[in-house]
Amino acid sequence: MNNSSQKSLEYLQAALSKLNTLDLPEKLKEIKECLQLCADRHFSQACLDLKAPAGPDITRAKLRAWRKQLLTILGHYNKAYDALVDKVAKLADLYHIPVFVEKTEQHKF
Repeated sequence: MNNSSQKSLEYLQAALSKLNTLDLPEKLKEIKECLQLCADRHFSQACLDLKAPAGPDITRAKLRAWRKQLLTILGHYNKAYDALVDKVAKLADLYHIPVFVEKTEQHKF
């Protein structure tokens, strides 16, 4: 998650750097903190708890539990994505950037 967050922030910084506004670093810091909070709150424990079923004692119940864990993690990715889209939309409004930010419905697994 950290790598994804870092790449997103680098992209935003590159895309918005030509605006030359004094508060842009602070706004990007807020986005970084928001994404870090999402990661800490939703991913850390879920990823630590994730254990792929292995060995000859795999049961349907274990596979279902593993699938449920994966779907939970993917759902948290959607929450982080939505938070990022909301923050970018606010930046676009703040700086009067003529873009259209659309949330798309993610596939349900």
